[in-house]
Amino acid sequence: MNLSEPRLISPMLDGFVMGDPISNHDGVRACPAMHLETDKKYIVKIISLPATQSKLDALLLAGAFTDRQSALDYFKELADGVMDEAALLQKLSKNEGFVSFDEYQLLDMEDGETGFDIYLLGQYRPTLESVFRANEMTHLQAINLGLDLCTALSLAHRDGFLYCNLKPSNVYVCNDREFRIGDLGFLSLDSLSYASLPDKYHSDYTPLEISDAYSALNSTMDTYAVGLILYQAYNEGRLPVVGMAMDAPRHADPVLAQIILRACAADPAERWQDPAQMGQALATYMQEHTVNDTPIVPPVAEEVEPEPVEEIPAEDAEPSTDDILAEVDEALDNAPPIVPAAEPVAEAVVEEEVVEEVTEVVEEIPAEDAEPEDEVVIEEVSEEITDETPVEEETSEEEVLDETAQMLAQADDLIAHQLPDPPVAPDPIKVTLPEPEEVVPEITEEEAAPAEETPVEEETQEPEAAEEEEIDEEYDEYDEEYEPAAPKKTYKALKVWAIILSAVLLLTIGSFLFIRYYYLQTIDDLILSGDEDRLTVTLVTETKDELLSVLCTDTHGNTITAEVKDGVAEFTGLKSGTWYTVEVRIKGFHKLLGETGENYTTETQTVINGFYAATGTENGSVILSFTPQGPTSAQWTVTYSADGEETKELTFNGHMVTLNGLAVNKEYTFTLKPVDDLYLSGTDTITYTITQLVYAEDVKVLGYEDGKLIINWNCPEDATVPLWYVRCYNDAGFDKTMTTTEPSIAFEGLDKTAGYTVEVTAEGMTLGVRTSVSANTITVSDIKADISNLNSLKITWTHDGDAPTGGWMLLYSVDGNAEQKIMCSENSCTITPLIPGAHYSITITPADGSSVFGGKFEYDAPAAPGFNGFLITNKNIEVSMCKTPKKTNWTRKDVSEYTTTFKVGTSASFVMHVDTKTSQPKDEVVTLYVIRDANGNLISANRESRTWDDMWDDRYAEFTIPVMPANAGNYTVEIYFGGMAVTTQSFEITA
Repeated sequence: MNLSEPRLISPMLDGFVMGDPISNHDGVRACPAMHLETDKKYIVKIISLPATQSKLDALLLAGAFTDRQSALDYFKELADGVMDEAALLQKLSKNEGFVSFDEYQLLDMEDGETGFDIYLLGQYRPTLESVFRANEMTHLQAINLGLDLCTALSLAHRDGFLYCNLKPSNVYVCNDREFRIGDLGFLSLDSLSYASLPDKYHSDYTPLEISDAYSALNSTMDTYAVGLILYQAYNEGRLPVVGMAMDAPRHADPVLAQIILRACAADPAERWQDPAQMGQALATYMQEHTVNDTPIVPPVAEEVEPEPVEEIPAEDAEPSTDDILAEVDEALDNAPPIVPAAEPVAEAVVEEEVVEEVTEVVEEIPAEDAEPEDEVVIEEVSEEITDETPVEEETSEEEVLDETAQMLAQADDLIAHQLPDPPVAPDPIKVTLPEPEEVVPEITEEEAAPAEETPVEEETQEPEAAEEEEIDEEYDEYDEEYEPAAPKKTYKALKVWAIILSAVLLLTIGSFLFIRYYYLQTIDDLILSGDEDRLTVTLVTETKDELLSVLCTDTHGNTITAEVKDGVAEFTGLKSGTWYTVEVRIKGFHKLLGETGENYTTETQTVINGFYAATGTENGSVILSFTPQGPTSAQWTVTYSADGEETKELTFNGHMVTLNGLAVNKEYTFTLKPVDDLYLSGTDTITYTITQLVYAEDVKVLGYEDGKLIINWNCPEDATVPLWYVRCYNDAGFDKTMTTTEPSIAFEGLDKTAGYTVEVTAEGMTLGVRTSVSANTITVSDIKADISNLNSLKITWTHDGDAPTGGWMLLYSVDGNAEQKIMCSENSCTITPLIPGAHYSITITPADGSSVFGGKFEYDAPAAPGFNGFLITNKNIEVSMCKTPKKTNWTRKDVSEYTTTFKVGTSASFVMHVDTKTSQPKDEVVTLYVIRDANGNLISANRESRTWDDMWDDRYAEFTIPVMPANAGNYTVEIYFGGMAVTTQSFEITA
């Protein structure tokens, strides 16, 4: 079962909602999350150490740890390593090619007794894996992908790290098709000779020679992964078949295929040895060849049969929206312009002119010709236009939470582009037709008689009636068969309908122009720029400034509004490193379209809260220290000067530096500058006068002797100190100061269970040198070395005082190489392997970091005796060095060349032959390989174990050196069987 459920931890996840895990494997979970204020989507990666309660119980049951506390210490060390790796990723993300987690936080599991949870918060971004699934990558994108990855890996190499977790799911698509690496997976390049690849970093993109935890690592692992990724891009998303010869990717030309296949070579020596080399090859290819932004695999068009559409008689078909708009466009083309052509139709006046013109036309309709249906027709046309506009529905809070819980179920569907709100047409303009009025015309006497019988309509038809009578007289014989045509519409009726249609058309045109040129306003582009405390919003639009305003809202809902002047809105006094939502608003009856909103994060500033100076431990020196708040630089530069001196500068790591060679009694001005591009504020400049000071050197607490705490130190050679002040104090209230003329003193009456601080100051000085003694100090003594087992070195010791609750930690180095650590539960510890003739420096200390007296031990291992066993000695063994055959389970018959010269990156082996008969027991024999350089310095020590009878076949045995030196030079390799010397061979590594 999982040890703890995902929690909305504070402060990292304040303001977030988080869904159930979408993946859960070996203690690593990924949960979707959304920020409630911004609706921005994130991934919360949770690493649990240990992964399960049962795993912890199994470790305790197997005796890997003596108690729960020692197990917690171990898992805390692992958790700190994850946090260090996240910090490294954040540092690298300041350069090209990497993207870091936004926040990360370490906390105890909820029960407080099981282990630790590491929370890593990062924005959701599409991955290269989704690009491969969509099969939409272009040639230009693929080359840029390779260049981006090579750039990132080169920067990591420059900082001393190998990225061994490269795969498409860890490559994120950022900005405009920019590819960045964004997950953990770093190993120090200095540790490759003895490190092993963690199982969690093993994938299909790991080189084949890295088959298990015992495989030797090499610096070409990341270029191999880049090669496989490009192979996949040019091979329709498929990787090469493992165990078969690698063919060229299907869609790569010969030159590009050669670059890719070299990266994927089975032999590490034949690969690109550095990502920069591969990047240069891709850049050269891009310059010499045409790289188009066309799909690598052209899409296959599918023929879709159109569905039969039922024919509708023309007289029954309802006019569609497209028909209406087509009629409007045609009317606009044929009608005279409503406004002068020199002026844009974008004012609110257009609406008024159109309404007035429609009203005037309507008023011209004679009363007797007006029909009550006209008003209804106009309203229906307006309603038809309005009904076609969808109305937005509000999203409830429950729906937002439900979306958060379900998002990322399918990674490609997470981020849907938010379409602009659909335009909402204004309410229909209702034009009321005037009621018919009775008009009584004046009739003259001459017109009185015919006016009663002759309507207006008949007058218009007289010519046609007379003409019809003439035709009837001329063709009497056909009179019975002649049928006159249907009576035509009267002129008056046609005029009424023409006016109605004109009114409807003008109303439609007016509505169209109103929506297009007045109601709808478009922001063509929204450009954000700024620094740590200010933001400039530039709008590309034809909308008037006075109609627009811009809102800037932080994640807490605090909003600042700025007016737009000359297309620009300015915000000042913003908080550094803060995420803001920028939104454009418009006044009046308008709707904004286009780029109306965007997010912006102000640059993070670094505040120097305190910058301090103190005279150093030697004459003319000063110690500078400062406290930065916010992002810190990997390195800092301090410039300093005094009257009559040139300005000097020094670059250093950390937040403290000592400057030497300054003039005593002179005032200096010191100014801090970050090497990285940071916005600095606070106190970055101070002045300080260098004074002559004397400090105690090498202050040590020797331990308790006869109930007294003994302290001694050294006096500087060029100083005379008549009196020393020694202060001993602690937080419990003990505070005692003594004086002495000698560089040694003893304090009595101290409590061994309490901790103390000791400060030694020369007379006349204001600053002293401090050291501390922790509570419950332990004295380690009687350290001994046991080499009865020639394969290992056993160290034992005794101590007085209480045994440390967390056990012991033994630190050791061999011949001055990097210090290594072993955890011990008892007063003994075994160092493996024992390297004959090597010098061991050993320190024994409590695992909880408390003070210890003694505990230092130096040991020189004796030289190993010559091999003697299984009826033979080392004199019966002939040894020949050779290049390792590429065949698996090779034998001496597969060796093509015996040599002692090898190229960098190649493997070397031995063939041994016994000149006499040997026994064949199944005893386990440890073979030790020790490699030293030409100066005798230890380079590596590796061992393997086999049974004696499996080693030999017909008196021959084959051995492969596990790890070869990475640099050119002359070397020796010593081979030992069971701690006894077999042979020493010299060989050369060439570039």
